[in-house]
Amino acid sequence: MIDKHNFKRLLTKLGFEENGDVVSRYYPEIDALLCVDFTKERLIYPTNQGFTISGEFTSGFTQNENFVVFECVHRLLEKGYKPQHIELEPKWTVGHGASGGRADIMVKDYYDKSLLLIECKTAGREFDYEWKQTLINGGQILSYAKQAESTQFIALYTSDFVDDEVKTDYYIISLKDNEKLLEELSDKEPLSYEKAKQLDKEDIYKAWKETYALDYATKGIFENDIPAYEIGNTKYSLTDLNSVSSKDIQGKYHQFATILRQHNVSGLVFSLPQKTIEQLELDVQYGINEGMNTKSTGFKIFRMNEIKQGYMYDNGDMKHVDMLHEEFSKYKLEKGDVLFNRTNSIEHVGKTGIFNLDGDYCFASYLIRIKNDRTKALPEYVNLLMNSEQFQSYAKSRASKAIHQANINATIMKSIPIPIPDSFEEQEKYVVQFLEIENKINKAQEIIDGIAKRKEDVIQMYL
Repeated sequence: MIDKHNFKRLLTKLGFEENGDVVSRYYPEIDALLCVDFTKERLIYPTNQGFTISGEFTSGFTQNENFVVFECVHRLLEKGYKPQHIELEPKWTVGHGASGGRADIMVKDYYDKSLLLIECKTAGREFDYEWKQTLINGGQILSYAKQAESTQFIALYTSDFVDDEVKTDYYIISLKDNEKLLEELSDKEPLSYEKAKQLDKEDIYKAWKETYALDYATKGIFENDIPAYEIGNTKYSLTDLNSVSSKDIQGKYHQFATILRQHNVSGLVFSLPQKTIEQLELDVQYGINEGMNTKSTGFKIFRMNEIKQGYMYDNGDMKHVDMLHEEFSKYKLEKGDVLFNRTNSIEHVGKTGIFNLDGDYCFASYLIRIKNDRTKALPEYVNLLMNSEQFQSYAKSRASKAIHQANINATIMKSIPIPIPDSFEEQEKYVVQFLEIENKINKAQEIIDGIAKRKEDVIQMYL
């Protein structure tokens, strides 16, 4: 969670500059300045350029949520939204079907009409709870949609500071009617957003649930390929393969084999021409064989148990190895390196994960590094294929076995074939297809979790 103790460090990671106790960032394209006065504990927005603050609740250090709001405003200004089109804590007159209250951020369009409403929550429990409430009954954000009827999008947003990196997450719901869909459902008399906004908040939720099947996206505002004021792009690419932090790895799964089976991607991929890792001329290397310590002396070293669901992750309690920088440079991991566990029980031998973290890390001797030649294969693609059921089953069948122990040496691993499309575009297509399928699974899981919570609440009513 972002708080006043790590807030300054977060700001420096975002490009803010320190001048005593004042930290600031200038946005030249829109001629705006954001500042934080740590002595007075004040968040200073560019009100001299039309930026509106309708209440003072978010201008101090009194709530951790205020830091999330400030970080979100930074992203809006960085994206190119103009200060005069941003308002904090907009207050509406309460009318029929509206519940009053204040949204955190309103973004207006060029005609000064509400384009996007953003509700900010601290990372973790508050953010997760509010999203589940949104799925169950519309939560806070749909009530704001009733109050600002021109709003085309609403979003639930959070940011966090984990592993010395800024992590953001958000859900966005489009409130623009799909005329083609409404026409296709015309025999069922679907409730449109246009009509629902004239009624109650409950009707807006009904339109979202029954007409639009609780449709939402997890990108479409801040990504590099989406210009300011052009919200709603949901096309996924390789850039969405973000590194997984030690905190959020527990809540996510990347069971590529299961996804391949359930969605028939395996048949598409494994019907391609195959080449061995050796034929791809991918460099392989055993890790370092040195004594480890728990005193944080030296460099962090990855072991088998830090391979989680296809990623290498730092759980904050890693062992270290003390060695000279010259020796460390031979084993230093770089982003895109893939690590393969060569020896352990038959269950764990072959575990594979991709390294995408910042910082200095090396790897233990029972791991093999595969350094991809990016002119021949994308490391993200190789990692996904090595985590597939087909690859894992074949690798284990080639392992030499002893009592409670199995081993797959580098020679055997290099001889295992994997399907490789001729073009990078094809490799990227399969990775993106995996991303899109996983996104659908995660969406479905959110709905299931919300229904389960609602079921439990009903049960509790009668206990």
